[in-house]
Amino acid sequence: MLKRPHVHLSPSMAVSLLALFVALSGTSYAALKLNGKNIRKGSIPGNRLKANSVTGRQVNEARLGPVPRAGSAGNADTLGGLPAGSFLQDPSAFLGKGAKAADSEQLDGLDSTAFLGAAAKATDSEQLDGIDSTGFIKGGGNVDGQAVAMAPNSTVFLGPAIGTLVRFRYQCPLTLSGNGTLRIINASTGVANLFVDSGGTNPDYWSLNSGGFVDYPAAAAGDSFYVQMQGSPGVVLASVATVHRSGSNDCHAQALGTLGQ
Repeated sequence: MLKRPHVHLSPSMAVSLLALFVALSGTSYAALKLNGKNIRKGSIPGNRLKANSVTGRQVNEARLGPVPRAGSAGNADTLGGLPAGSFLQDPSAFLGKGAKAADSEQLDGLDSTAFLGAAAKATDSEQLDGIDSTGFIKGGGNVDGQAVAMAPNSTVFLGPAIGTLVRFRYQCPLTLSGNGTLRIINASTGVANLFVDSGGTNPDYWSLNSGGFVDYPAAAAGDSFYVQMQGSPGVVLASVATVHRSGSNDCHAQALGTLGQ
């Protein structure tokens, strides 16, 4: 029968084997159980951290101090070179996060319903004093209407010169059954061409110097005249109507003229 050999370990060998066993088992333990408790504070340098791995979640912003310099802009404690003491610092003047001013949805106390939306038009935006564009003369020029009532045996201008060019004057006779007289005057500073249609076959033509005039008889029962005068201000087209009224014992004359330039 074979006999099993007897191995005798010296004390030094036993210690060596025990140390080797502890070292091997300790490495495995460290690999499995290493955490923050095993790391001595301030023992890990920054170059051992993965780049861009630290975020705001790991940083306590409340414990961060002021940035000493902001790039090439200079001191981070100033704004435009001015310290904080140069600005208003009353916290009640500012809104907190998520807060809204009481009137932030109003303008001068008016809410959005008081204003027109994009592409909207006011109901009267195409009118002036309630009159739409068809009620006005377009382009250069103006319009003038005149009317007067006068006693018998009197002479009255119907108004100022229409377009600073033509002016009308009427003479009411002493006896209303007689004819009156309409005077047409060139009120401009230059020569004017005048055409008058009072019911004849052809209109009358006159060339009037500044201040020149022509007179036309006007029937008591009613008469009308269509006048066109051209001069330096432009061209005036006017209509004049006259009548003698026994009921009110007066003469009535009226004119409407437009100046085109």
